[in-house]
Amino acid sequence: MAPQLFTSVKAARIAIEDRGSPVVVVPVYNGYDDVVRCLESLFVHTPEDADILVVDDVGADRRIFDLLSGYLNRPGPRVSILQRSENGGFIGACNSAFDAAGSRDVILVNSDVVVAAEWYTRLTAAAQSSNVIATASALTNHGTILSVPVRNHASPMVPGNLTVEEVSDRIAKRSLRLRPSIPTAVGHCTYVKRAALNRVGKFDVIFGRGYGEEVDFSQRAVRAGFRHVCADDVFVYHRGGGSFGDERGELQQKNEKILAARYPYYPTAGRVAADDVTSSLALALRNASIAINGLTIAIDGSCLGPDYMGTQHVVVETVRSLAAKMSVSQIHVYVPPSISDETRSKIEGLSSVTIHSVNEHVAVKADVAYRPYQLTNPDELNRLRSWGQWTAVNQLDVIAFHNPAYFPSAHEWIRYREMTRLILHSVDGVAFISDHARREVNAELLVGGNAAQKTIFCGSDFGDAAHSMRPKQLVNDASFVFALGASYLHKGRSFSMRVLQGLIDRGWDGCLVLAGPTPPNGNSLGEEAELILRDPRLKDRVTVLGSITDAEKRWLFENTRLFLYPSVVEGFGFMPFEAAHHGVASICSRGGSLDEVLPVDLPCIPDFDVDAAVDLAWRVLQDDALGEQMVHTVRSGGAQFTWERTTDLLLELIQEMTTRRPSISLSVVGERLNALDLHVREVRAADSSPGAPSLGQRHPMVKRVFSPEGSRRQRAARRLINKLRRARARLR
Repeated sequence: MAPQLFTSVKAARIAIEDRGSPVVVVPVYNGYDDVVRCLESLFVHTPEDADILVVDDVGADRRIFDLLSGYLNRPGPRVSILQRSENGGFIGACNSAFDAAGSRDVILVNSDVVVAAEWYTRLTAAAQSSNVIATASALTNHGTILSVPVRNHASPMVPGNLTVEEVSDRIAKRSLRLRPSIPTAVGHCTYVKRAALNRVGKFDVIFGRGYGEEVDFSQRAVRAGFRHVCADDVFVYHRGGGSFGDERGELQQKNEKILAARYPYYPTAGRVAADDVTSSLALALRNASIAINGLTIAIDGSCLGPDYMGTQHVVVETVRSLAAKMSVSQIHVYVPPSISDETRSKIEGLSSVTIHSVNEHVAVKADVAYRPYQLTNPDELNRLRSWGQWTAVNQLDVIAFHNPAYFPSAHEWIRYREMTRLILHSVDGVAFISDHARREVNAELLVGGNAAQKTIFCGSDFGDAAHSMRPKQLVNDASFVFALGASYLHKGRSFSMRVLQGLIDRGWDGCLVLAGPTPPNGNSLGEEAELILRDPRLKDRVTVLGSITDAEKRWLFENTRLFLYPSVVEGFGFMPFEAAHHGVASICSRGGSLDEVLPVDLPCIPDFDVDAAVDLAWRVLQDDALGEQMVHTVRSGGAQFTWERTTDLLLELIQEMTTRRPSISLSVVGERLNALDLHVREVRAADSSPGAPSLGQRHPMVKRVFSPEGSRRQRAARRLINKLRRARARLR
């Protein structure tokens, strides 16, 4: 049937008042092209049992009403036209519609708005989620504090080169449905509750043809106890900027003076809503941005120096596998000046990857900043926070946390432990490369209760170097067994030398090659030297290479008979899988996570029994079939550990993190309690908040570590805090 035409508010009210659902109201004054698009989207995407009331504000262009008169026998919502006798501007049109709707709620839709599927249902659900809500407003491309994908930045275009329907669907799927509070309704598409209209009245005609009337209405509602919310699962397109033409600036100035006089607090409330990066609104807007543009991730690659060991491999493969994911739009990798050309070549040229210096200024934060290995000091945490809105770290293990021998002094070890606890209480997410590592970390109560956690195994699928190259230091052509890893004590290089002794005793004429960098503290060089002094046979049978290139590593694997890996503890344990990738059998311990990740039927070193290790090594060297079977066993067990699966798990962790507000924490900087550094993201320092969250309240465990009750440190902290407060009070 054709739209009903009403020439009086009373007649329209009689016709539509008896239906309970909200009335969709579209004030129309010229703007034919915008109105056609708006109404077409409303007719398609609004439920058939809903009412659409088009308010004719007596514009000169009558084409839209000629078009509507031919709207016959089409499925869709009921359409009515309220024809005003004279032009009253947007405010007059809305007030007429409020009266015509009788006792029903109203959804105001600007005539330059385009809606998409389920907009009506979801907007209604947001408005009805609490009985103290006065209005619910939709996200849009052009809507002040509700603009997406760039917060507070209006754009006339549909974002992301997508359709309105695509943007709407993406946002709805990712939305947390937080329905965050906002200081005012945003008028492009707003659900207005009848309860609020009854309590505080309609729009004030003092605002003339429009501009600021929704703010005035909203503040009257706020003062009466109502709230306004963002329907964070609803997106509508808003062309914007065309309502008042050349009059806009003058109207804005005049009406803002009225608002400032009536509600002097409102400018501050607006700035807080626009700038607070820890609010539920900020969380909703950031998730909408991710839904539209895809995830942006900053990777801390500051460990990518001249050496390339397990940690560096994790970083590189994390970058490469993330770059293959469609849901990740951009990856920013921060590297040091000392990165080798070989390592840089592994990530350079990937289409979504941009490489930066670790000291480069960050213009725009990524969504998430991720460090695929441990943080060791607050400066690293501060840097990570500057790169991303949310922060996550991979706590590979707690080897250093438990071992004071890896530090120049006991004092440095204690400091490292304190920093580890503080950092893991300050990040938004923590990844682990094995369940063993996760259990060890949680046994020490190191992770804050608000951080998301996930075990993210490393990938055991390895690429090959472009070529192989014999290490220059390897001067003889004797058969050799191989051990690779930094010369930390727990890696067991001296144990490998004792295995060599046993093989020599059995008549084997080969050598042992040890490769890997030497850490300054906790290395096994003393043990190795002692063994050589006690057994001169080892002097010419052990070759120490230090750091090696990928090409040299490949050559060693291609030419060795056996790989030795007697590590006491590992966070994951790459090397047996890499050896198997090259067809080399490994003699391994089951230390730390190795017992978790290695196949249960793989022959290993029992309880670090040297004789048993020698016996197994001898059998592998004599029996090629046994070595091949061990390689097959490791390869089969490692099939579950792929970098693609690793990345899927990392993205699951990120998904969980981004459903939570980014952390706000008070961290301690310096050797003791020398200064307090408030990390409240980008909220302006001391702008309006009466005080920062207390370290003791936010992180009670950290307080116990840094300032136990009654300690000198606690008294020093209190004196410093009181001094800062007095200084701040003098500045006010």
